[in-house]
Amino acid sequence: MGKEDYLNLIEQLDEEGFDDFTRVRELLGLATGSDNGWYTLRIGELKAMLALAGGDLEQALVWTEWTMEFNSSVLVRNAPTIIAACKRCYYWHRKKIASRCNI
Repeated sequence: MGKEDYLNLIEQLDEEGFDDFTRVRELLGLATGSDNGWYTLRIGELKAMLALAGGDLEQALVWTEWTMEFNSSVLVRNAPTIIAACKRCYYWHRKKIASRCNI
């Protein structure tokens, strides 16, 4: 998949009107155990990862903040790992772009 494909998937999720709080496993009809990331992954969290993969840092920041806010109000075992990964990716991409632009 190319970067545009990731961003197009976010757009498609928005156009279809899926609730950002919906679990991805429920949307896809996956039967998972509670011992993996698919069990708790929400569409809003997926959008953060897709935006990072697509290189849209502004949108990634918006969805990472959504993820942090959502997970601060809900006790989710995997939330700290997901949030930390999103933050690391965001700052890594930001640093990479800054070095290319000599900022």
